[in-house]
Amino acid sequence: MSKGSHPTAPTPSPTNGYNNGASANGLRVSPAVRRLAREHAVDIAAVSGSGANGRVTAADIVAAANPPRPAPVIPSLSKDSSGVAQPSAPPSGESELIPLTPARRLIARRMVESKQTAPHAWTMVEVDVSDLWAWRTAVKATFERENGVKLTLLPFFMFAVTEALRAFPLMNASFHDNGIAVHKHVNLGIATATDGNLVVPVVRNAEERSIRGIAVAAGALIDKARRGKLDVDDLTGGTFTVNNNGASGSILSAPILVPGQAGIVTMESVVKRPVVRNDAIAIRSMMNVCLSLDHRVVDGAVAIGFLTDLKKRLEAMGPSGAL
Repeated sequence: MSKGSHPTAPTPSPTNGYNNGASANGLRVSPAVRRLAREHAVDIAAVSGSGANGRVTAADIVAAANPPRPAPVIPSLSKDSSGVAQPSAPPSGESELIPLTPARRLIARRMVESKQTAPHAWTMVEVDVSDLWAWRTAVKATFERENGVKLTLLPFFMFAVTEALRAFPLMNASFHDNGIAVHKHVNLGIATATDGNLVVPVVRNAEERSIRGIAVAAGALIDKARRGKLDVDDLTGGTFTVNNNGASGSILSAPILVPGQAGIVTMESVVKRPVVRNDAIAIRSMMNVCLSLDHRVVDGAVAIGFLTDLKKRLEAMGPSGAL
């Protein structure tokens, strides 16, 4: 498909009856802030602005969607007449019900929306990352000293994903009622857990970045996410998502799609184990890579082609490569 033939995704419209036009003091807000408010299901009229003359800013929207969390407590369940477990008021002194924060309510709504709207399919490949692991181990100390960012496997993975998306552009697309929008740029979202919530900051134009460039950009975004400093541009515009489940010890997962994206891919834990190579048993560093996809956008052949391409790129990375 040529560049000029890429369809353009329609602009989303306000939903759920939220006032996204003006704040409580009647001041208009920028289109970017209104878009962020829609995505986070935040009513602008209920937000106290911290900007000039009380104007609502992107930081105010993010803060409203991520208020301070109450102390963790455990909810209890009771059974209704059908025998199905249902939430109930907890017995006094034994436990408490955790109120839903706006952020947790938004995450729940978007996950249900994704599963109900997009027909999910799932597949996986096994990747030998022994040479990549050796490369990263050899250069990580120098890289951190020169760039001020820890070098994990994530930027290598993101770089390979970006190259695979360029080879299989339908994976970098969105489904709409009037067609499939194939995006011109690869804007990679990074699923990031922060204090019990989940945010997806976006590395824009990843196809224009080197491994080093992706590492620095991703490191800055993850740091901002953990400090609660993400702004509107950091959180919008993603076209595909990566998730580093392996950092938490996971070896296999079936992630839920970010609404509006055709795929999400995970890198799982790297595990040393015996494998057969050249008809001999060798100890190798192995990693599972899992893909969830929107079956409205792509079929199995495209998905497997994308994963196979990604596998080849990861296995080709080694100490002779360039950051």
